[in-house]
Amino acid sequence: MDVKYALREFGTSTCILALVDMENFFIGDRSFYEDFERPDDTPQYVLSVPFIRAEMPLERKWSVDDPLIVPGDVELVILDTSHNAIGHYDLNDVEISLASDGSAGRFRATTSLPPHAWAKPVWESWRIAPPATINKWWDIPVGQREGWVEVASHSRISTRSIGEEIVLDGRGIVDLASFSAR
Repeated sequence: MDVKYALREFGTSTCILALVDMENFFIGDRSFYEDFERPDDTPQYVLSVPFIRAEMPLERKWSVDDPLIVPGDVELVILDTSHNAIGHYDLNDVEISLASDGSAGRFRATTSLPPHAWAKPVWESWRIAPPATINKWWDIPVGQREGWVEVASHSRISTRSIGEEIVLDGRGIVDLASFSAR
């Protein structure tokens, strides 16, 4: 199975659950304008995410009748095709329920902002390979660039060498999201 995501204890490599796929996670639709001009004072969003389970570590087995409540912070880690972490999202108050056969389930979690809907296709592309050319985000239509910016800010991928000169070409900056793209 192609595992794309993992729920891990915050700041560790301890896997709680590996997921083949999930729905209703990338649902955010806020524009950079909304975030910049009208930020929420104390945003809290509860996500309810159905998933297809791939594997569960032996030490984390639990009954399908009782949800697993994970205290503290949890990371939803984005994995590349070799199962290396390429990015993550921070979650709180995670509760995981499994279907009776253990093949699927749902997790509920609290987050400050829901991951942007346009981030998922960018992650899917970066799972295969990071961007090979600079300014790749220029090809993304205005209004969908928030997904690219979110992935760039949550990514653990670096395509530049330390000390490499960075030249900013401003021709692609045509909206607020473009200003933050890298």
